Amino acid sequence: MNTPFIDFKATEISPEKQKCFFVEPKYINKLISTKASIITGERGSGKTTILRHLEKMFNQSDELDYIGIYYRFETAYVKALFSSELTAEQNIAGFAQSIAATVGRQLCRTLEEIKNNKNIEYESEQYICNRLLSDIEINEEINIKSFGELADVYEKLRKKILINIQNGKNVCFFDYTSFLSDFCEMLRQKETMFSNSCFCILFDEYENLTMTQQRVINSFIKNSSYYLTFKVCMRPDGFWTKNTVAEKEQLIPGHDYEDISYVKDIIGNDSDVKIHIRKICANRLEYFYRYNHIPFKEENLDIDQYLEVVKDDASIESWSRIEEYKENLRNELKKRYPKKRNIIDQCNAIDLKLIFILGEKRKNEDEIFSSMSNKTEQYKNWIHNYKKNIIAQIASECEQDKIYCGLNVFIKLSNSNTRFILEILYYAFGELDTTDNVYPKISVVRQTEAVKRIAKYSIDEINYIPFNGYKVRNLVNSLGNLFNMFLNDKRAKKFEVNNFSIRSTTMLEEETQELRAVLKDAVVWGILIPTTVTKKKQSSNMVFDDRDYILHPIFAPYFQISYSKRQKCELDDRWVYLMLKAVPSSVISNINKNILEEDVYYQQKFEWSNM
Repeated sequence: MNTPFIDFKATEISPEKQKCFFVEPKYINKLISTKASIITGERGSGKTTILRHLEKMFNQSDELDYIGIYYRFETAYVKALFSSELTAEQNIAGFAQSIAATVGRQLCRTLEEIKNNKNIEYESEQYICNRLLSDIEINEEINIKSFGELADVYEKLRKKILINIQNGKNVCFFDYTSFLSDFCEMLRQKETMFSNSCFCILFDEYENLTMTQQRVINSFIKNSSYYLTFKVCMRPDGFWTKNTVAEKEQLIPGHDYEDISYVKDIIGNDSDVKIHIRKICANRLEYFYRYNHIPFKEENLDIDQYLEVVKDDASIESWSRIEEYKENLRNELKKRYPKKRNIIDQCNAIDLKLIFILGEKRKNEDEIFSSMSNKTEQYKNWIHNYKKNIIAQIASECEQDKIYCGLNVFIKLSNSNTRFILEILYYAFGELDTTDNVYPKISVVRQTEAVKRIAKYSIDEINYIPFNGYKVRNLVNSLGNLFNMFLNDKRAKKFEVNNFSIRSTTMLEEETQELRAVLKDAVVWGILIPTTVTKKKQSSNMVFDDRDYILHPIFAPYFQISYSKRQKCELDDRWVYLMLKAVPSSVISNINKNILEEDVYYQQKFEWSNM
């Protein structure tokens, strides 16, 4: 399908398109330093794109203050670099040599590219190549003259290392511990154009490495210098270990590396994100129209002009059963509040439902109607707290689906994830019927269908998480159903619950470790978003891993819950552990009941026999 939003993954976008699509983040300069950096962001947030951009920006500059060498840790390859027949030390040596050979190859190719692009000759190319070659254990005599030829040698070396590891053989071809620093220092000393350069290794998909392999990369990072540094991208919780190869040595954040959140620190705050995403959309629309020779104006590059937006209040009043619903609710409220009939007759659907909820919460009658009539701060506070609950309940009772429309909503649903936003727009826009005009207005219905499609796809994709996929899927289903129960509680005892903390109890150690492993996978794969723990109901409670968790907003349309971080509930770790299995709805109802009756929970032991 040919649409402006067809390309989602950075690795699948051609260089020509990437150049047209790319929007430089506002705070990109935070990444341009000799300090090593760990850049975190969920899958699809733009980490690969920014590393690729840094590589081109560094290597195509006139000054060459930095030289960028990009490498992606592909899962299949890094798994092949581990052998159960080798000791831990041998696996470390084999992986370290393979990565050193790979980075050496990439650096040589980069040097060749710079030479060709600038149409220059290096001063000491043959000397450097043969000096480096002398440090490698090679049975045959080789005389090379260029970095391109040296790249071929490193590639052959890389393949030999891989074959040896797969055959369970020890690997020893060269000293990997100082190889990269020796190479870079020699370039600075022997080539005038690199005398002030910092060689920047750009590692991607760090979380794909095993614990042993991460120790190797951690050692590289630990030994960063002013002329050899590392920018490493990973998903949240991508560390399996912060240990290095050296015994009892660890990476220390702030000392050994800068900890950077790609979205928050490089793109910026919510306002910056919105501007950034709109520029990306504009670039894609412009490329699409020019490529297909479709006449367009400057305003046709504004994504907002295409997306029909309807506010919740207006949407509710357009529902086919809303008048019948309001009439039934009015009659019920008039029986409860006979003296307020006139005010009740003037209320819209949201206010009618608000009166009903406040009545269930046993609020004073005069306070309810006085605040509503005068639109006091108290009324505004009620609306702020309960409006989403109210809309969800009205939609359910009228058998009407909630709508999702507008780019700002898509940004919130995606947690500012570029790939999710592009996928939603891809299905919302569809294929252009005619190439004579620009796209027509995209209806709210079509936008909502696109959002629900991506939500369902994201739920199904959980099953593909290695090892713990089915447990994460069970956990997500249980959490989604639990949060939906809160949202549709007629009494609205807890409004818009969609994040939680976990209370630590006396759970068995092996159960705790299993729960911790599942939660880690859920965070790495972007299913749960961890945040700093906020206030606890009882200060004496121990919070599991000292974090709160929010279910990723993209799942909100699937479970019909809130996509903005709102209210938190506290879950016993035994409850969460139980959710790793496919439990019946009665279990979730029982957990819901215990949460809503916290006073009872703290006084009585949870009745596991009911579960």
